[in-house]
Amino acid sequence: MSRRTTLYRLVACLLVVGAVAVSPVQAGTAPAADTSIQNVGLSGPAVVDYNGSGDRVFLWQDAEQTVTVKLQSDTTDDAGQPLEVCLRQARSNTSDSTSDDTAAGEPITGPCVETTVTENGSTVTLTADQWPFNGTGKQRVTVTVANETTVLDESSVQVFVLSKSGDVDGDGLTNIAELEHGTNLTAVDTDGDTLEDGPEVNEYGTDPLNPDSDDDGARDAQEISAGTDPTTADTDGDNLTDGFELEHGLDPTAADTDGDNLTDAAERNLGTNPRKKDTDGDGISDYDELKWGSDPTAADTDGDGLGDAREYELGTDPTAADTDGDLLSDETEADIGSNPTSIISPLAYIGLLVLVVVFVRLVYTGRIDPAAVPGRLERYVGRDDDSPDPGVEPPAVGRGPPGPPDADTIGPNPTSAPVLTDEEKVCQILRENGGRLQQKEIIEQTDWSKSKVSRLLSRMESEDEIRKISVGRENLITLPEDQPESSKPFF
Repeated sequence: MSRRTTLYRLVACLLVVGAVAVSPVQAGTAPAADTSIQNVGLSGPAVVDYNGSGDRVFLWQDAEQTVTVKLQSDTTDDAGQPLEVCLRQARSNTSDSTSDDTAAGEPITGPCVETTVTENGSTVTLTADQWPFNGTGKQRVTVTVANETTVLDESSVQVFVLSKSGDVDGDGLTNIAELEHGTNLTAVDTDGDTLEDGPEVNEYGTDPLNPDSDDDGARDAQEISAGTDPTTADTDGDNLTDGFELEHGLDPTAADTDGDNLTDAAERNLGTNPRKKDTDGDGISDYDELKWGSDPTAADTDGDGLGDAREYELGTDPTAADTDGDLLSDETEADIGSNPTSIISPLAYIGLLVLVVVFVRLVYTGRIDPAAVPGRLERYVGRDDDSPDPGVEPPAVGRGPPGPPDADTIGPNPTSAPVLTDEEKVCQILRENGGRLQQKEIIEQTDWSKSKVSRLLSRMESEDEIRKISVGRENLITLPEDQPESSKPFF
């Protein structure tokens, strides 16, 4: 190493040492000292009991607060010397602008107290009627302990200053209300249901801590959008929760989604479709099928080949394949044109057919002369002329007028009104009303009971005296010649 290089290095070291010797101690730094801050605590009515504080302390802006500072001295050198403990805040940490006479960045001093430190340490309290610095929100303050010339130690505390009537997160719920309801002071939607805390409390009455206030399986926001009550599990009172109805495409605001007089819950239990009035598509609503005893999930309840709607038109039983028990199914009788509600009708057709066959056979074999048949029939059905019946003795001439008739053979007074049977009375009422009348109107005009009219009409229908046609929930009664064409059988 050259002599010149060694000289340069020596000069540089002297310059560094000289600079350190003349450099003053900066204010606010904490040089090595025996007095230190052991702990800083905040208490009083201003401290907010908030479980979401984390490492911050929440303080009410307009409430009394106390800052407790615990000091400790390691030696007796500082004991008894005057010290000042102050609460300070950096200018850049406030929400208000700096004063004209204060340099930017210079800390703002709050409450201070003079004290001394004993050998065992001491505790100092700084009190204020309200937060000593301007502004609200997140702030950092520093507690300093200093002697007349030097800051001996400092400790920083992060706080969050609140106004009770303010709204830190802007969710429409005041800070004091957020604490009352247990919501997050710094989050607009505590439960994450896309509804802000303010509207949940003030407008909808829902629980801002629970995304599904009524626990019905539908979130509060979904219910509000659907028009249901987010505070009631079953808005329409049909024993199905709103969540279930929304999930399955039902109307949670209507107990009967399809309007068929059966509640959605009842249809679910029955196995019918609560979104369709006519589950099996047979032209009869589910409600009517249940009322009449047929199966609303099967278009042909009894499987006889006739749909339930057709059976109602014919007056047959949709739950029995053979309504009249004549061993012919309702479909067969409808096809051949016989009465499926009367056991006589098919037998009469068969009997007539047998008679025709026998008669033709007898004529063909020569056992019966067709020309003699009318004369034989006259013996049983009477004659149109006034000639005496064969074998009846004519009255004797000269015997005088006949005597008075026997009292037992006297008939009714020809001038009195004839007495009608029940069947004749029904026919007369029908003729007086154009041949057609609803069953309930016959009941009103005869003043008979419903059961009597029902039995009488069934008997008259089986004897082919009337026609009974189902029209909706009523029966239309007609004379055979006045039956509407649209209700007559196809075959």
